[in-house]
Amino acid sequence: MASLALTLLFEGIPIVAVLVGAPDLHATLTADDPFGLLVTLRSGTTTANWISIGVVVAIVNAVIACILACARFFYGTARDGSWGRPLDRWMTQVHPKFGSPWVGTLLVGGFGIVACFLPLQLLLVLSGTGLVAIYTGICVAAIVGRRTGKTAHAPYQMPFYPIAPVVTLLALGYVCWTSWLDLEEGRPGLIMTGAQILLSIAYYWFVLRRRGAWNVQIPTLATERDA
Repeated sequence: MASLALTLLFEGIPIVAVLVGAPDLHATLTADDPFGLLVTLRSGTTTANWISIGVVVAIVNAVIACILACARFFYGTARDGSWGRPLDRWMTQVHPKFGSPWVGTLLVGGFGIVACFLPLQLLLVLSGTGLVAIYTGICVAAIVGRRTGKTAHAPYQMPFYPIAPVVTLLALGYVCWTSWLDLEEGRPGLIMTGAQILLSIAYYWFVLRRRGAWNVQIPTLATERDA
């Protein structure tokens, strides 16, 4: 909850500052770097350069967090037996000193290097609406977990349920609608995300389900501490 409050604070204040402090709102919103333009107009080039450095550091930090999360994804799916031999055995290897899934980390780094040589618009289409599917799944899981009692044993209970998942689903519906109206990136992104979901369902139905050895392991506090 503290992270949520800080995120809203640090993202909301700059947006309000731009909307209130811009001398020409239309020119600011249509600029390539609206925040940088406003800072340059109000505080000069030096301040804008220092803020740009801070933005670069924040982006690098976000990339590091993304690499760690994606590496855990490869580790977790391999632990569940999702990829088959010998990939599952390779990706569940943990570094003896740092305790990190080093094979999964190298895979993420390799995919990142390859992505640097792909067109930006293609990357936006491939991943632009992926978060919609992820957050939709989280909201649906929260609702189903409450209704079926699957999450009754959880140490944390969502306050003011079901406001958060319902509001989020409504917001995601609006995002999908506006994305569908965007013929250049939004609509192709939605179609690509749908294709990825169908491909995942097909992989489960025709590969994992028939294999019979696939078993999702839900980590506990003890297993996470050991990992």
